[in-house]
Amino acid sequence: MKIVCFKVFSKEHKALTKLDKIQRLVNWEDIQSILEKELNYQKSYLAYKPLLLFKCLLLQVWYNLSDQELEDSLARDLLFKKFTGLDIVAKIADHSTIWKYRERLSEKGLLERLLAELKEQLARRGVEMREGVGIIDASVVQASRSRRRLNKKKQDTRDKDASYYSKKDSCGKLKTTYGYKVHVKCNKEGVVKEVDFTKASIHDSRVFESLLGEEKEIYADSAYRSKKHEYILRQRGIESKIQKRNYRNKRLNEQDIKEIKRMQRRG
Repeated sequence: MKIVCFKVFSKEHKALTKLDKIQRLVNWEDIQSILEKELNYQKSYLAYKPLLLFKCLLLQVWYNLSDQELEDSLARDLLFKKFTGLDIVAKIADHSTIWKYRERLSEKGLLERLLAELKEQLARRGVEMREGVGIIDASVVQASRSRRRLNKKKQDTRDKDASYYSKKDSCGKLKTTYGYKVHVKCNKEGVVKEVDFTKASIHDSRVFESLLGEEKEIYADSAYRSKKHEYILRQRGIESKIQKRNYRNKRLNEQDIKEIKRMQRRG
């Protein structure tokens, strides 16, 4: 017997309604039509509907998840199941399928096109006009083929488009990841307005300008702060809310520290 998730609950918890607004605002049929046409869905090797996988990619960006973390979340998170339309007992797309799908969209230039379509739909409904705040951040996603392994021809099978990224964790231990960076600009509600993918080794600041739009304010961490970026924001009439940082000869004062804490709470 096929059990559809959420119909088994007499009352729906408010935690399961967090993505309802975007579900209502977006015309998913238009996006599905583009996907099925461009991917030739009838002859596709994919075992899952293209729209379902595209929603999975959106969740990955919004919640800063690796391919493996996305697979795990799809298996256990009812909010994710509701947004994608997965049944409780349905088979979950694994991390390899997710990676292949993202690569296929990127190769055809569909990822940027669909995100632009999503942005346009939200703008027509007034979401972007009411928002005026952009929050820019980047997260590292581990490549599906991240370990060095040789095939029968003695060729390295790692993803050639990825690269290494190293960063100290909260305990001061250096953590290295082989993969990509997802550069995202979203609004306060978490709706993605712009996205870009690069190798993990690319510094966050190099993608900053390409993510800018018509915002009144831009929030970002101190990695994005530079004289060049401050100048660009002034020229565009955008108020900079990029976090300040300490320099050797110029330490942050108490007011600056309070402002950073306030911005972190807002973000």
